[in-house]
Amino acid sequence: MQGQPIFDLLDKVYQTGEPFHATEMLVQLDHGNSGTLGHNYYNFIYQPTHNHKGDIDGIQVFAYEVTAQVVARLRIEASEQQQRVLNEELAAANEELQAANEEIRSNNDALFSAQLALRRLNQELESRVQHRTRELQAAQAEAERQRARLERLFMQAPGAICILNGPELVYELVNPAYQRFFPGRRLLGLPISEAIPELTQQSVWQILQRVYQTGEPYEGNEWLIRAARTDDGPMEDIYFNFVYQARHGADGTIDGIMTFAYEVTEQVVARNQIDEANRELSTTNQQLTRINQDLDNFVYTASHDLKQPVNNMAGIFEELKRTATFHDPDAPLLLGMFESALTQIHNTVGGLAEIVQVERYHGQLSTDTVQLLPLTQAIIQSMHHQVAASGAVFTLEFDEVPTLDFAQLSLQSILYNLLSNALKYAHPDRPPLIRVATERTPEGMPILVVQDNGLGMDLARYGADLFQMFRRFHDHVHGTGVGLYLVNRLVEQAGGRIVVESTVGEGTTFRVYLAGK
Repeated sequence: MQGQPIFDLLDKVYQTGEPFHATEMLVQLDHGNSGTLGHNYYNFIYQPTHNHKGDIDGIQVFAYEVTAQVVARLRIEASEQQQRVLNEELAAANEELQAANEEIRSNNDALFSAQLALRRLNQELESRVQHRTRELQAAQAEAERQRARLERLFMQAPGAICILNGPELVYELVNPAYQRFFPGRRLLGLPISEAIPELTQQSVWQILQRVYQTGEPYEGNEWLIRAARTDDGPMEDIYFNFVYQARHGADGTIDGIMTFAYEVTEQVVARNQIDEANRELSTTNQQLTRINQDLDNFVYTASHDLKQPVNNMAGIFEELKRTATFHDPDAPLLLGMFESALTQIHNTVGGLAEIVQVERYHGQLSTDTVQLLPLTQAIIQSMHHQVAASGAVFTLEFDEVPTLDFAQLSLQSILYNLLSNALKYAHPDRPPLIRVATERTPEGMPILVVQDNGLGMDLARYGADLFQMFRRFHDHVHGTGVGLYLVNRLVEQAGGRIVVESTVGEGTTFRVYLAGK
């Protein structure tokens, strides 16, 4: 294409937005990759395309090759030129013949030769005319084949296509995909105002008029059209994506509109239904949030109000044990049972208060860069009585991930509950060996590992209830069943998850996958 005007024309159309129409333009291309440029002629239209802002974002090209027609016409023109030359030669020959007639008596042989030459010339001319006529007929037949091929392309296209002819916008071509929009209505050969008269009262009619008058293409997305699909059918809301493109005649004037369209009614209706469902879901979520807040307030108020009566009961019980004398032999057992029940009530009320605190302050804690080693050492130090009594040995390995970007109070609560459980549920036949470490997934996600050699759990039996509130799996030690619930809640709130591995009698490993770095 180097040195040919195509690039300049494309640049002009893209910069000015003015369509360009070419008729029988010579374009030299190396069609066979042979290194030799051919001579091919094309009729084509360069039409700018626009984005949703109206800015030009490309060029649409409609083109077809007319080399055969052009070559045929050039040959006919050459033949006509040759015929004129021959006619001139014939005229000259006639003049010579007239001169020869004057000398006919003296030059009969020359006249006879001239007559033979003229006859041969006429025969050759007739042969050439017949040959040129056959070539023209072949070119016309090829042009008709090209037109029929273009029509087949439109008719077989999966998208809906129609061509509207003239200012009345008469349906000149309607492919099957377009006809399926209106299966019960006659379209071909009728103007839109007769075929689908309800459209003339809608904005799409003004758009068609403007495209025909200005030649500017128009693209519609999810455009609502009220129309009946059959002559006696009900009016329906039909949504279309479409493009209206002006068609130009040989003289460059607009003589019709080409329409490319497809229906998106199902998609629009489905999206509207989803939007409505989302609005209903949002309303439901707001209601649930209010209910949860009310429940949290109730639990917090109840746990707060119960603390003082429970403490009073504990004080009275201690005073009763100090001052009262019991003669019943079962009194010590009953007193122990009452003290155990009182402790359980106190722990349960405290656990409820702690859960509400986690819910209330979720999202209010700032994220810190937490040094894991000093934090873990401080937690172990806070449990030094349990550590000393059990003879527990801790292994701390944080080289892989020495720090975490996490809310420090939340991370402290997670570690405290996991480590206290490891001490609480130690195996009676061996001292606790507790490993606290960090790892990374192949994607780089940090993992906090807490591993012990304690009693272990039957995950096949209890795994589904592991993080449920107030669920306990060992009854020989005091507890409320709140610790693992809180751990899981804090991890989930931070976008993480927990994976547990456990073998009864051997120990348990908690792997906490955290979203922090």
